[in-house]
Amino acid sequence: MKKKLLVVLLAFCVAVLAVSDVVLFIKLNQSSEIRTYSGNQSETQETVQEDDGEQTEQPTVNSASMDGFIVSRTGASENKEEEDRDKEDADYILPESDSKYYTKEDLDKLTREEVKLARNEIYARHGRIFTKDMTVKEYFEGKDWYEGTVDEVSDSELNKYEIANRDLIVKYEKEKNWN
Repeated sequence: MKKKLLVVLLAFCVAVLAVSDVVLFIKLNQSSEIRTYSGNQSETQETVQEDDGEQTEQPTVNSASMDGFIVSRTGASENKEEEDRDKEDADYILPESDSKYYTKEDLDKLTREEVKLARNEIYARHGRIFTKDMTVKEYFEGKDWYEGTVDEVSDSELNKYEIANRDLIVKYEKEKNWN
């Protein structure tokens, strides 16, 4: 009798934990707190205050993996930094124009308007205020990262990637008769 009661109690506990994981998954999914993650499971380090006052790092393992999503008991994303970087990159036409050499093939993927904005994006990163073209002005003023502070940006303020990318874009626009 005690064994049956113990088995029923154990089964009940397992069911409660499973239901709580499903409820957590649904709540996190509804509040967009679930972040995509490329791996199956990941271990992180968590600092724990021991009874004697000493702090130690304890490994914590995510509790579930479902269809490319990692869900932990806290709902924290294991890849939040990468997602923030992706969101920030999506706010730029050429996200790495200050750290990577782009090619003509990269520009071929853009529209005429995007190429013009990509050229001006190099200057916008340095705070150039746009006054002549209202389309460009309004575009950059709508970006969270943009802060117009200077009338002109000189070549000495640009790094080697920015100069090369600007020159490539100017040459590309001339070849297309877009200038």
